[in-house]
Amino acid sequence: MIKVLMFLMLISTQGLAAVDSIEIIKHRHELNLIKNDKIIKSYTIALGRQPQGRKVDKNDKRTPEGVYKIKKKIDRAQYHKSLLLNYPTLQEKADAQARGVELGEHLCIHGMRSYLYYMPDFLQKLHRWIDWTTGCIALTNSEIDEIFEEVEVGTSVVIYE
Repeated sequence: MIKVLMFLMLISTQGLAAVDSIEIIKHRHELNLIKNDKIIKSYTIALGRQPQGRKVDKNDKRTPEGVYKIKKKIDRAQYHKSLLLNYPTLQEKADAQARGVELGEHLCIHGMRSYLYYMPDFLQKLHRWIDWTTGCIALTNSEIDEIFEEVEVGTSVVIYE
């Protein structure tokens, strides 16, 4: 009986496993959750105000491109929920220092600003009509809630043009 219960528990939790990685394709405004090399869910996103091209300066309003990891999961701060990435990497810092510029200190995948908590989901989706962040990747609160449950600290995030 115990073996049967353990087997049933194993089967029921297999579908809840965390995703392997997150892929962000900037020119499509698309965030994909990847599991076993397959896209299991896609989201439409908003990006930095100047989404095209690589980030070269902290004030350029571009979303960086590269390979990052989720460094921290933040629940209810400036934004509804956020996934803090390990940006800038050591290489990006060194490149910026060699050019005499600063890149900024953080990059997040986040929901809406906390003071907009009352806004219904269908209205939150309107934010995608314009790229409005300073370089982060923005979703609705219900979307970041879903992703927040599927990823762990250390999950890889790849951002392409």
